[in-house]
Amino acid sequence: MSGITLGDLVDMVVDLLEPHLITLATAEQIMHEASGYSRGVCTHLLAHAYTKRCRAADRTDGSWSQ
Repeated sequence: MSGITLGDLVDMVVDLLEPHLITLATAEQIMHEASGYSRGVCTHLLAHAYTKRCRAADRTDGSWSQ
């Protein structure tokens, strides 16, 4: 994974996951192969990043509340 950070990798994969261009299983596999982390860790990272991005998007249109 030389040249990019784990955060960059997560962002790139979520970019594909968010508009449903790939499935969660495919996203998990990409993360696992590129980073070497276990599938469970990859799923956790993706879920956290995806949720964070969705909440940020909801806040910009005013529909999200805590």
